Amino acid sequence: MKLLKLYKYRQEARTLMDLLKENDISYEERKLTPTEVFVDPEDFDKAKAILEENKQIIQASSEKWFAVTTAPDEVTAEIIKSSLDSEDIPCVLKGLAVPYGEPIIMGQGGVVPMEILVPESCYDRAQEIIESHLDEDAQSGYEEDEEKKKTD
Repeated sequence: MKLLKLYKYRQEARTLMDLLKENDISYEERKLTPTEVFVDPEDFDKAKAILEENKQIIQASSEKWFAVTTAPDEVTAEIIKSSLDSEDIPCVLKGLAVPYGEPIIMGQGGVVPMEILVPESCYDRAQEIIESHLDEDAQSGYEEDEEKKKTD
């Protein structure tokens, strides 16, 4: 077995091992402090590529995650998540409990507020992206209203 990566934080090693497993790469974990992840020499290049492609999410797995914003529903949350994903910012969605009973049913899901969580190291950048999209949406809505006024 060949040493692929040495991790100070066990959670980062666990995230890499999960990615290796998803890609059918056998690995060996040596539970020392720090954690060492070994792979077969013939899988080393493929495992190294997986490591490089997922470096940010592996690093983020050992960080604290914070809610960067709350969306009113799952559809809006997915749109925000998509924007953050396109900027290589890892994020997860977390549904919030509805305080007064069941959510309002719409199709198969419900209308439930969703928090968008990002790692601490990405928080400021995520906030900038969300705010810039809100500014663009507000400007776009304003321009559409002005066009309607001119045609009326």
